[in-house]
Amino acid sequence: MVKTKVATRTKVIVAVIVLAGLAALGYGAAVAPRLSTTSPRISEVKVLEFGATSARIIWLTDEGAASIVSYGTTPEHGSVATGAAGTTHDVKLTDLTPGTVYHFRVHSVDRDGNRSTSSDQTFSTALSSSGSSTTTPSGSSTSTP
Repeated sequence: MVKTKVATRTKVIVAVIVLAGLAALGYGAAVAPRLSTTSPRISEVKVLEFGATSARIIWLTDEGAASIVSYGTTPEHGSVATGAAGTTHDVKLTDLTPGTVYHFRVHSVDRDGNRSTSSDQTFSTALSSSGSSTTTPSGSSTSTP
């Protein structure tokens, strides 16, 4: 009986994180009541190991939160990638076009549906697959309680 309650609670928490992540991207509102109104604070956003067709976006938050990156070749983005929830975030972008400038924002949503979004930032993929680089994009974060 205890296993069933734990499994059910885990499913509910996962569902809330998924709904909150979708809400962070404007696809609807999270349905869970908020226990906290403090948004996760995003810091140290970096683009790691970007090559011709992939890149890793990493960042930190001051509390556990979902990891979401919206990205594309225009500031309107158009694509979304996700990673594991936590305070250290690491999301890999794949199937990118070589020699292309990409815009991106990182989004973090905590278990209470509070969300934060970084400013729009950019990186360029390599022209060929030889080597990779690391960069710290400039920009600021915004929080939405």
